[in-house]
Amino acid sequence: MGWASAFWLVTLLGIIAFVGLFWRLPTLPISESIALRKKMSLLLDRQVLVILLVSLLAAIASLGMYTFLAPFMTLFIMLILAWSLILLPFIAF
Repeated sequence: MGWASAFWLVTLLGIIAFVGLFWRLPTLPISESIALRKKMSLLLDRQVLVILLVSLLAAIASLGMYTFLAPFMTLFIMLILAWSLILLPFIAF
């Protein structure tokens, strides 16, 4: 048993889920494909474009926030660790 057993467990659960879905899901009829030009024409609709841009900006902002905060959080954790080591003799005895 080791760390690899967790991966094998996830693999086994995935296989069980795949077999269950393959067995229980009905077959779907093949639908008519939509031309790329028609799909891209959705971008001409102003509401669709605004929703896509807001979603893009939200994704960029969340990733940017984590990138910006990572150095500060690392420094904060190091300061807490340093203070813990400094105060440990006074608290322990």
